[in-house]
Amino acid sequence: MFGIAPYMALELSCYDLLPKEMPSFARGFSSALIATVSCYPLDTIRRRIQLVSATALPAREAIRSILLNDGIKGMYRGFLPNAIKNLPNKGVKLTVFDKAKKAYAAGQEALDEERCAVGLPALAKA
Repeated sequence: MFGIAPYMALELSCYDLLPKEMPSFARGFSSALIATVSCYPLDTIRRRIQLVSATALPAREAIRSILLNDGIKGMYRGFLPNAIKNLPNKGVKLTVFDKAKKAYAAGQEALDEERCAVGLPALAKA
């Protein structure tokens, strides 16, 4: 939860806030890039804490250790391989999510039209 909650919140909100005129894959890729750049230091801190798990390292000490030894660059250690692996994947996932959401909305709209055509009330919007 230390890193995934802020990451997912940022990724999904960026996806919704980016211009709808952008291709869906580009929006997904861009939102994942923004979230990854913003939250990657949290993942680095989590990994450092796990590596030194025998001595219950507090987050503050992990941050201090990383910054003293490697500077701000240390917070992004391993960023490039992670980005190369995950960003295209996220672009595809968010594209599929967007298409599925649109297909579901179209299906709901068609169902409401059919219900109205036979005299039934439309279903409540979620």
